[in-house]
Formats: sequence, structure tokens, C-alpha cells
Amino acid sequence: MNRTIPVLCCSVAANPSPLGVKLHTAGYEALGLDYRYFAIGATDIEPVLQCVRTLAIRGLGVSMPHKETVIPFLDEVSQDVQAIGACNTVVQENGRLYGYNTDWVGALGAIDEAGSGGLHSAVIIGAGGVARAIAYALKQRGMTVFVSARSADEREKLVNDIQALHRSGPTRCHVGKGPRSGPLRLIKSQYS
Repeated sequence: MNRTIPVLCCSVAANPSPLGVKLHTAGYEALGLDYRYFAIGATDIEPVLQCVRTLAIRGLGVSMPHKETVIPFLDEVSQDVQAIGACNTVVQENGRLYGYNTDWVGALGAIDEAGSGGLHSAVIIGAGGVARAIAYALKQRGMTVFVSARSADEREKLVNDIQALHRSGPTRCHVGKGPRSGPLRLIKSQYS
């Protein structure tokens, strides 16, 4: 594989932000790395990954809405990605694309930093890639997880996926109503 100099890294999102570019650029400069970072706005992940392969881009940060749809286009994924069903980091090595999820590790770090040692349960609002990673992290800590989301199908899918991984403890499901539709209500059945 031909390498370009400097090393290229990027992120992909439906609505990219210049903040990531500024943060990465500052980090690379502070570490003395000859890397360049840019953001890509795209609604379709497949052509982005074709560009990553063709241009030998070393790393790709994956944001909404691509964290789940990127997975089938990767050559290999970590156990965390398999378990969570979402990928936020792609690394290219020798022309192969490897997928990882670092969201759940960041979530645990934030939980630890907040000093939540006595908590035994949590409510997650949403059922997308980050919600999946946080649910995974909380279940790793043995917590009971409640999920609230606008889409009943996505909510149920997340609950069922997390339960399949963690048969040791219950995951309860809340029905999420849209913000203008009224309050949340508890589904009477418990998923186990």
C-alpha cells in the first residue's frame, strides 16, 4: 500500500462540525505528528469507505447516522462492535478496514468521573449507536437499564440485543413518546 505524507485521518457525519478538525489538528501539533484531519459530510457511507481505501486514509471517526450502517462494509470488527452493533472508529491497516467502538469506554469514564458508584439503574433516552454503547457499558457494570425512545421498534431491538448479551440481569423497557406527545409510560412486562 502506498502511503501519503502527511498521514490522513477524517471523520464522517451527516452534518460534520469543524470542532473535530480543530481538536485533532491541535492534538497532532502538540504530539509532533505529521497528520492531517478533515471532516466529510455524507448521507451514504459506502462511497466514503471506498475513498478511505483508495486514498489510504489511516483513520475514520464515524458519527450519526453511520455508526450502524458502516459495519457491513468493514473487513473486520472488534468484539465490542459485534456486541454493541455500532462502530465509531475505523482504522485502515494494510488495505483492510477494522471497526472499533470507543463510545462505551468513554461512557464508563464519564460515569466513573461523576462518582456514580452507588447507582444500580439508569435510564437511556434514545436507541441509536451511542445509546447502544452506553447500554452496553452500564450492563458491563451490572446495572439495570431502562430504555426510552421515540421508535418502539428501535427501542425493542436495543433491549433485546442487550439482553441477549447479559442474561444475568433484567433490562426493562420504557415506551418513549415524542416530546410533544405527552409523558413516558412504563410497559408492564419486563424483558428478560
